[in-house]
Amino acid sequence: MRQKILKSLSIAIVFALVLCFSGVSSFAEADTLNAVKDEVVYAKLSCDGSFNDAYVVNVFQAEQDGKIIDYGSYNSVTNLTSDEKASIDEDKVTFDVTKGKFYYQGDYSKAQLPWNINIDYYLNGEQIPKDKLAGATGNIKIHIKINDNTNANKIFYENFALQIGLTLDADICSEIEADDGTIAYAGQNKVITFTKLPGSDGDYTINMNVVDFEMDGIQINGVPLSINFDLPDTSDINDDIIKLQNGIRDVNDGAQSIENGLSQIKDGSSDLSTGLGTISNSLGDITTPFGKLVSSNKKLKGASTQINDALKNIDDSLSKINFSMDDIDQLTQGSTEILGAINSINGGLSSLKQSLDNADAAVKSTTPYSSVKNANQNVIAQLQQRISDLTAADPVANADEIQALTLAVTTLTLDSDLINGFDSAIRGDGTASNPGLAKAASLLSTKYVEFDTAIQNLPDQFSDILSGMSELKEGIKQLVDNYDEFDEGLVTYLDGVKDIYSGLDQLETGLQSLVNGSLNLDSGIGDLHSGADKLAYGTDQLNSETQNMDELMQSQIDDMLAKYQTDDFDMVSFVSVKNTNINSVQFVIATDAISIPESVAKESEPEPEPSFLDKLLMLFGF
Repeated sequence: MRQKILKSLSIAIVFALVLCFSGVSSFAEADTLNAVKDEVVYAKLSCDGSFNDAYVVNVFQAEQDGKIIDYGSYNSVTNLTSDEKASIDEDKVTFDVTKGKFYYQGDYSKAQLPWNINIDYYLNGEQIPKDKLAGATGNIKIHIKINDNTNANKIFYENFALQIGLTLDADICSEIEADDGTIAYAGQNKVITFTKLPGSDGDYTINMNVVDFEMDGIQINGVPLSINFDLPDTSDINDDIIKLQNGIRDVNDGAQSIENGLSQIKDGSSDLSTGLGTISNSLGDITTPFGKLVSSNKKLKGASTQINDALKNIDDSLSKINFSMDDIDQLTQGSTEILGAINSINGGLSSLKQSLDNADAAVKSTTPYSSVKNANQNVIAQLQQRISDLTAADPVANADEIQALTLAVTTLTLDSDLINGFDSAIRGDGTASNPGLAKAASLLSTKYVEFDTAIQNLPDQFSDILSGMSELKEGIKQLVDNYDEFDEGLVTYLDGVKDIYSGLDQLETGLQSLVNGSLNLDSGIGDLHSGADKLAYGTDQLNSETQNMDELMQSQIDDMLAKYQTDDFDMVSFVSVKNTNINSVQFVIATDAISIPESVAKESEPEPEPSFLDKLLMLFGF
């Protein structure tokens, strides 16, 4: 269909030209015309892309009758419009023309095409010479490379686009692949098209499976790139980019805030870790003297048991004393025994007091009492604050730690009262109502010495002794009764101290775990702060780099569009720089076809000299 249309159009042009020429027999000499010129360059290449031959069809639009002067280093020229002969003087070609279109052809075997074209063929992976292609069967790869010919005028390479086309018979070629190319059906043929943009090199590959391979010549057309389009309205895009820039700025502000907040959290975490370490050290100062006190428990219990047994022996001895005159000797003997028992009591209480003094000295040697007391209050306050924080955070998840810290607070709170009570019982408070067991025993010993002296003088003082003995028995009885309660309290106290020491040990272990956890927390917060610092730095860089992104995008769009706009391109002649007023230049390049030779060559008859009509039809490919 396409060939029929072109053929009809060609015939119409021929008849129009014939009608124009039939009315002109001669014309007067006219001045040289400055007619607008178009050049169509036809080039023939071998199958591998090497140059064979070329000719140029020059087309002029004469506004009146006159003389046309053109330049070109042609081998020969042919008038395609009339029988008028050209006048040739080296590279100067002169024709007398009538008003209208004028065509002439110049054979140009010295042509330097603007592009180097190289075509390689591979059969089943191995390169194959072009003369071995026809009739081949297997996998064929065609590799086309196009680059700048530095010997030609560079203006064509930089401003002309090339369209490379291959027509393949679908009955011969199958499984066709062409990266970066378009494949379209044209009847039973497949047409593969590549487009090379100005100023760039081309590298194209076609893969296919073939049977008895044949192929028409590769067609390459070169024209100035002319893309007419309206520039896109980027205002909406710019608005979105500005929103993006603002969003990036907000993200950067948020990242900076996060970094500042984490910096404060890190400082607080460090303070928490330091405070917990101080509490742990203070708790160690408390635990150590408690450990020494617990180690003295056995001695204290033994001394108290000794005192209690001695008091019971005294009470038992006194209950057996008969105050009759007949038994005075027994009384004096019993008084001596009582004096010995009282001395034992005094010794036991002295030993107990000494043990307490030693334990107290151990405590005070480790930490001054006022420092321990102040440390206790500070520790109690810190532990109570920690209990409050854990309760507020998650009372269920933190129940074990809350229980341990509560035991520590209770222990530290009761500690002073228990120790003060124990000291008050043993040492007293210095008043007459509470002189302390040790002092009371000492006084008892002193008094009993006097009492024993009196007993030894019983024969003379029996009545006074009888009265004093009654008071003594009552006092001893009260002392035994009171000391039983004291001994039970002492045992309970010492067991409590042991339990407190055990609880303190557990508390110290838990607190050390808490300290280690706080250190890990501080380390994790440090890593998080470091990451937030890097994030803040990155968002700051991103914010800095994107604040003029809308301008950069518009600049990039302008640069990209500039590649496809040739408004500043002034067309020049391909054949000679002397030619002016050039309207257009077009390149039509074709390689030889790959055909299987006929088995029997037909003898060809000599063809007659082509007529003007034949030449015109040949010009359009018929």
